[in-house]
Amino acid sequence: MFVVVDWGTTNIRLYLLSNESSTPLIEWRGDTGISQTQKGEHENTFIGALCDLLQAAQEDELKFLEEDSPQLDVYFSGMITSDLGWQPTPYIETPLRWEQILEGETLKTIEFDFKDRVVELKLHFFPGMRTKEDIARGEELEAVGILGTHEKIWDSEEKIDPSREGILVLPGTHSKWIRFKENQILEFFSVPTGDVHAAFHKESLLSRTLPEGPIKIDDSLIPYFDRGCDAQESRGTLASLFLTRSLVVLKDQGLNSQQASAYLSGVLIGGEVKELLAYAENSPIFLGGVESLQSLYLRALKKAEAPSVRLAKKEWTSKASILAVRFLRQIR
Repeated sequence: MFVVVDWGTTNIRLYLLSNESSTPLIEWRGDTGISQTQKGEHENTFIGALCDLLQAAQEDELKFLEEDSPQLDVYFSGMITSDLGWQPTPYIETPLRWEQILEGETLKTIEFDFKDRVVELKLHFFPGMRTKEDIARGEELEAVGILGTHEKIWDSEEKIDPSREGILVLPGTHSKWIRFKENQILEFFSVPTGDVHAAFHKESLLSRTLPEGPIKIDDSLIPYFDRGCDAQESRGTLASLFLTRSLVVLKDQGLNSQQASAYLSGVLIGGEVKELLAYAENSPIFLGGVESLQSLYLRALKKAEAPSVRLAKKEWTSKASILAVRFLRQIR
């Protein structure tokens, strides 16, 4: 068995896995991301989380440690390997082959006591990736998990051909548009759409007509998201932003704060998609991300008449880092 740790800015997730399956045996989640963890406290935070995970495994009567030499391999991805985290690792420059991620990992061995036994942990900290000017950390593993896996994770039974060039889109706080071909990442763009969306809710005049933070866009708010997409198509992104305020202030328009937030999301996501489709150059689009964001990006891509879009199934998108670790363990 082995453990995968996805430790980002705001959350930490631990998964206990067997060598035979991509489905975690036990999962543990917490809100002690690196922004909530003081410098020098990363090891203690991790050990506390790992003890909770192993305690849950023991209660389920899972045999996760060898009797003679208790040892676990633990694989880390996300911001925990950045200069803000526990163990900074280098950025590998694109073009990036899958196996180069293994070549760039940093190893660390520690011991801790669990149920009166000394357990040796072999910690694997994966590198990030970079272009000449851009950086990513964590998305390189998501890309390997989604593109390198043998699981049927796409919206058809056809298996993706990794020799086929395409664009993998990973929506998020800082979305990534990743060009891939022949089992390697050629280049990528980072787009801080989610970050900008959140900032408008807090740090601008527009915030006075918006909720305190971004909201989940349910079916009742989709028409306002679409209205934002349409506005940026006809007016441009910047010229559409102020309508987030005016459509609430003008009583004959009648938007409330939640509807305005959905409109703003449509303006920003629609603008991102329109600009980056020019970068895609008619390449097929492979869309990952959590289901809520994936559905919004799909709407924006269809409105922008993207030529070809394939969806990763929702049950796999949250497991991309797990799929990547299993794949990398196999090719080691």
